Amino acid sequence: MLKHHMARLCNTANALGMSISQSDVTELVKHLKANIIDSATDQVVKLLVTREAGGRGYRPLPTADTEVYIQAFEYSSVVSDSILEQGVVLRVCDIKLANQPALAGLKHLNRLENVLARNEWHDDAFYEGLLLDQTGLIIEATQSNVFFKIGQRWLTPELNRCGVAGVMRAWLLAHEPELQTEFHITTLSLDDLSKATSCFICNSVQGIVPVQSIQLKESRVAFDVKESLLLLKQVGSVLG
Repeated sequence: MLKHHMARLCNTANALGMSISQSDVTELVKHLKANIIDSATDQVVKLLVTREAGGRGYRPLPTADTEVYIQAFEYSSVVSDSILEQGVVLRVCDIKLANQPALAGLKHLNRLENVLARNEWHDDAFYEGLLLDQTGLIIEATQSNVFFKIGQRWLTPELNRCGVAGVMRAWLLAHEPELQTEFHITTLSLDDLSKATSCFICNSVQGIVPVQSIQLKESRVAFDVKESLLLLKQVGSVLG
């Protein structure tokens, strides 16, 4: 999965005008493996790529260097076996994501919409919040991508106008043959939830988390977690 992380890092930096070459990525991976990844303890590694400070205003200096900051945290799973088995509950967030195709799919540092959305609830009744765009299409969760099982296929929202194309999402789409599972990227709205038999959210830290139900304004849509748990087992087999 590391190659998906590095590919996204490189693509996003270049899209934002910060030059990172393949040789830079290769050296970064060597450093990570030598100093962090091969550690005896499980860790979460966070890479922050920024442009060095320039003058006043928004225009970057033509000679500005790209700076990389590395943080490592001890890994502790927030997803227990009981949570996986029963599934989690999502709520639909009030805040809507702005459509900006130039930034769609990118994991940039301006995540104010996600911060505001996550601040909409403060109890443990809901594990995550579902985010829609300005037209009411389902995009993602506040810190996860989302998949719905409709018919024989797992569907995930199109991210060509907003949202973050997560690494776990990319890994699933790339390993369709090994998982013997059909994935499809499409547009989805809340009206499509009634057609879905199963749902899960995912990111590269927590992996796949089955969704038990999604709370709407005046009703709740329930899902069967068995299909999500089956996919989770298949992913584990492929990853080894």
